[in-house]
Amino acid sequence: MGAIVDSWGVDDVVLAAIAKGNFGETDSLAWWLAMLERQGPSLFLDVGAYSGVYAMLAAATRGRHRTVAVEASVVTHGRLVQNILLNNFDLAIVPCHTAVSDSAGMVKLGHAFGVLSMASGESLVPDYETDHCELVPATSLDGLLLNHGPDSCGAILSRTANLLPVTSVGGIKIDVEGVETSVLAGASEIIARFKPPLIMEVLNSTKLAECEAILLPQGYRRVADCEALNFIFCHERDLENLAASHRRITDQGPLEITSETVISFAV
Repeated sequence: MGAIVDSWGVDDVVLAAIAKGNFGETDSLAWWLAMLERQGPSLFLDVGAYSGVYAMLAAATRGRHRTVAVEASVVTHGRLVQNILLNNFDLAIVPCHTAVSDSAGMVKLGHAFGVLSMASGESLVPDYETDHCELVPATSLDGLLLNHGPDSCGAILSRTANLLPVTSVGGIKIDVEGVETSVLAGASEIIARFKPPLIMEVLNSTKLAECEAILLPQGYRRVADCEALNFIFCHERDLENLAASHRRITDQGPLEITSETVISFAV
């Protein structure tokens, strides 16, 4: 994966944290690997992919599956595409430049810094001072994967990618900075049909209660609270298998993500 060093520092904050040895999502990644243990092949979703660490891990370690990596920021999406190409993962990961919500339309993504920045934590509902807003197409996950109308477009429909029809969703990682409930509301058909386990970053207890109000009546259970405000949800039918996979992975020792394995810096 690529990162650029300039007078402001390393532009990819996730890779910068990995380089410093303080990346804070290793347990979440262990749960992601546990989800990827399913016999498959299945489709996995990295929603709010940023530069693609979760999607890259899926492609590098579990080649029988494929991942749709969704990123709203045009600058960050460009880096995601570059990282896919650097690793020859162009058939394993399909990048989609869109925001995800509960419906289709155009939304504003608030950028905190300059027009070329790759800032993490940017949101459709910003609680920070914005430098500018980017107008981004939005879709629901059901609309992206299942319900294609005559006006549908985008990478998910690519004949080359050959992802459709979707017959299995093995897991979803959601990192959308405050619009988690909208994403879940727009994935009701996927949740009902496939019951995929979820990794969700949820920023506060109110939002967490709202997410649980959607998921628990569907047979989901909150199975782990991880670092960096990540929460693991799994349908009760798959709970035992997922927990066993997670134990096998963590019994091998702490998951280590290092700069030697994922980063190439450019000046």
